[in-house]
Amino acid sequence: MRKKSSLKKRIFSSHAVHFFGSLLFSLLMRGMFYSARVRYQFSPAVVSYWENNDPAIFCFWHGRMIMHPFVKK
Repeated sequence: MRKKSSLKKRIFSSHAVHFFGSLLFSLLMRGMFYSARVRYQFSPAVVSYWENNDPAIFCFWHGRMIMHPFVKK
């Protein structure tokens, strides 16, 4: 006889819950991005890569990593 899954496990493994949860998280991140104050602070070495479109790897400090998907020129 098959053991019945707990209600909590069935709810959180639902595709609808995953869809709406990720949608809500995405909207939350976008809201944080659009309401945040933006300050660009680059060293002269970074600016030369940026302006010449040279390949480079940019690193973010720990608290800034969540906004990484929104970084673009």
